Amino acid sequence: MAVGFGYIRDDKPSQVDWGQITRDANAALKGIEKDRQGRRDKIEEDQKEFTKMLMERPMGGDTRYQQFMGQYTTLISKAMLDKMNQLKRGDITEQEFTTFRGTVSSGATGMMAGAKAYVEGYDTMAQLAAGDGAALTNWQNEKNQRLFNLEGISSMIDPVSGETTFFVLDEDGEKEVVDMSQFLRRSVNQQTAYDTKGAIDTILDVKANTFEDDLGGFVSGKLLVEKEIKDAEGKVIGKEVVFDEEFVRKQAEASVQQNTHVFDILVKDVTGYDIQALPTDYYNLQTKEERAAYLKELHKDTSVLYVDNNDTPIVSDAQRTIAEDYIVDTVESRSEFSKKDKAYMAKDIIDLDIEWREASIDKTNAEANNAGKSRALPALRNYSRSFFPADKMNENDLESTIVTAFQNFDYRDITLTRDESGKATIKYYKPDSDKPTTVNFNLSDDAADLQVTLGLLLIRQRGFDQMVEDAIIAGALDDTQPPGGAGNFNNPN
Repeated sequence: MAVGFGYIRDDKPSQVDWGQITRDANAALKGIEKDRQGRRDKIEEDQKEFTKMLMERPMGGDTRYQQFMGQYTTLISKAMLDKMNQLKRGDITEQEFTTFRGTVSSGATGMMAGAKAYVEGYDTMAQLAAGDGAALTNWQNEKNQRLFNLEGISSMIDPVSGETTFFVLDEDGEKEVVDMSQFLRRSVNQQTAYDTKGAIDTILDVKANTFEDDLGGFVSGKLLVEKEIKDAEGKVIGKEVVFDEEFVRKQAEASVQQNTHVFDILVKDVTGYDIQALPTDYYNLQTKEERAAYLKELHKDTSVLYVDNNDTPIVSDAQRTIAEDYIVDTVESRSEFSKKDKAYMAKDIIDLDIEWREASIDKTNAEANNAGKSRALPALRNYSRSFFPADKMNENDLESTIVTAFQNFDYRDITLTRDESGKATIKYYKPDSDKPTTVNFNLSDDAADLQVTLGLLLIRQRGFDQMVEDAIIAGALDDTQPPGGAGNFNNPN
C-alpha cells in the first residue's frame, strides 16, 4: 500500500555518528592551529635571524661609518618590531607582514653586503685616489666626497611598503634623496689605471734593424722600415728609412678598444680632459635616434668624457683616435736610433742639391733665376745654422735656442726631450696642424757639429724650397744674381 506520493521508506534508516563528526572537527581545528603555530614559529625564527644579521654588521671604517650603521640597524629593527606587534594584534594580515618583511630584509641584506665591501675597501680606495687609480675610479671618488665620510646621511623607512630611503640635508635645509646603491657601488670600485707606459714599452720591445746606404752611412733603430720613393709616374727613384707607423698603429688600436683605457690615456697621460655625467636632458629623449643625435652634438667637444647613469664610460670615435695617436706618437718619439753622421750629412746635402736642380728644369726663366741659387747651398746652410749660435749649443741654452728657432717659422708647442744615451727628440706643431711632428737627432759635445746637425734638421723640416724663400724674404740670401751667380748672403761690407 502506498504510504506517500513519490516516497519509498528505507527499510534500514541511516544513523548519524555525531561523535565521529566531532572528533574530525577537533582534529581539523588542531591541524589549523598547528599550522598557524608553525607559521608563527617561522616568523619568530626569521625575525631572530634578521636581528642577528643586523647585530653582526661589518665593523671597521671610521666612527662616522659606525654611527651611520648603528642608526640604520636601529631604525629597521624598530620598524620590524612595530610590524610584528601589529600582526599579533591583528591590525595587519600575515600576508601584509610577510610582504613588508621581505622588502625590508632585501634592502638590509644588500646594505650589509655593500657595507662589508665598503669596510674592506676603505683603505684601498684612499690609496687609489692618491696613486694609480683608474680615471673613472678617481672621478667616482670625487663625486662621492660628500658622502664618502657618511656625514649628515639619514635613513627613513616607509611604514607601509618597507622601502628604505637615504637622504642628506642640502644648503636650504631640504631633504635631498641619496642613491646609496650607487654610492656603495662607486665606493667599492677599485680599478687601477691602464698601464699606458707598459703598453708602450711592450711595443718598443723589439730588435733594432740597420739599413746602410750607398754612401757608407747607416741608420739603425727600432721600428724602422725601408720604403721605396717613387716619382709621379710610379717609377722607383730611391729608398728611405721611416718609422713603421702601420705596425705600431695596429698595436695602439688594441690598447684603446676598452672605453676605460681611453679614459685613462686621455685623462692621466694626454691630460686636459674632464669626466662628466650625461645631462638629464639625454634621458628625457624618447627614441634611440634622438639620443644618438644628442650624444653626437655633445661629442663635438672632445675634451669632455661622458658616463651614463650606471657610470658606464662613453667614448666617441674622435676621442678613441686621439688616444691611439698618443700611443703612436709616444712610441715614435721613443724609438731608438743611431746613424753615421758624416755620411748622412753628405747625403742630405746631395739630396737637397739634386732636388733643387731637378725642380728647376720645368720652371720658367724667371724661376730659373732662383734655381741658380742651388749653387749657393753653403750660404743657405749658413742661414739655417744662424738660428743656432755655437755659443748657445750647450746643455743649459740648447732647449730655449731650439724653441726660439722654430718659433721663427710659426711652429708652436715646441719641446725638447733628452735621454742619458745622448739621443734627443724635438716635438712641435705646424701652424695648421693638430697632429704633432717629432724629429730625432743625436746630441754632440762639439758645438760646431751640433750647429751643423740642427741647421740641416731645420732645412729638412721647413723644406728646401720654402727655406730659400724664407732666406730671400729675410734679406739673408741674394736673389739679384743671374743664373749661376754666387747667391751669397747680402753683406753691406
